[in-house]
Amino acid sequence: MDTNAELALQTLELAVSLCKTKAEFARRIRRSPQEVWNWVHRDRRAPVDACPFIVAACKHPEVTLEGLRPDYQGWALVIGRNHAIAD
Repeated sequence: MDTNAELALQTLELAVSLCKTKAEFARRIRRSPQEVWNWVHRDRRAPVDACPFIVAACKHPEVTLEGLRPDYQGWALVIGRNHAIAD
């Protein structure tokens, strides 16, 4: 598994572990427990569109947009780091 994939899975697992159950985590981010199970066990990462909701629900310094999806280049735009985007 590459480093980005490992980071994405570790960050997702941390986010889930901050809640008492996967069902509670799913409820906090308004997704189904089945979706969360699929992210952890099948996809091994959260979808990009769920990441901001995960970060907001967890409020933990190690659960970041970049940690959840280090492969996604659009985070610089989302969090206002436009200088990081190449022309």
